[in-house]
Amino acid sequence: MSDRMSKEQVISALINACKRYGKSPGGILHSDRGSQYCSKDIRNRSKSMG
Repeated sequence: MSDRMSKEQVISALINACKRYGKSPGGILHSDRGSQYCSKDIRNRSKSMG
């Protein structure tokens, strides 16, 4: 466990949620607007997941 959330942890959570619940076209990704959510990798991954 870490005191900080990295973009890798956020991507892992997105992947796990997609596996568990399926894709959600038009879904909304809610964040606390932390810097890890501003990552280009996160934006690209979330777009590809619906």
